[in-house]
Amino acid sequence: MASFAKSPYTMVFYESPHRIKQTLAELKSAFGDRPAVAARELTKKFEEFIRGSIESLAIHFAENDPRGEFTLIVGGDKSEQNLESGEEEEELFSIEDAVIKMMEAGVNKKEAIKAIAQQRGLPKREVYQATLEIE
Repeated sequence: MASFAKSPYTMVFYESPHRIKQTLAELKSAFGDRPAVAARELTKKFEEFIRGSIESLAIHFAENDPRGEFTLIVGGDKSEQNLESGEEEEELFSIEDAVIKMMEAGVNKKEAIKAIAQQRGLPKREVYQATLEIE
């Protein structure tokens, strides 16, 4: 797991109720305390989501016995050193949020749409459609 410690991408792990406590301990050791979700019994009658951090999930399962199959979703590394450029940081925002951020910086909507489309390699029309409700 240590090889994934600096990955900026969200990671998904599948785990049994018998190993989830140990897996959370290993994740905390390898990744530190990142945002995480434990999704239990996905698409079934007793579907449940426990949201928080790796540490809060470990505490939850120390107090409550885990039951069912789990999908663990762990956030990627968002540290400053992992982001190579401002463009990658911008892609963390939705299209609409990125356009709003540029407009707040004084760029008109048309130019903001053009810039975001170019940054993300998207057609201008797609960015425009995503931002129709912005005034």
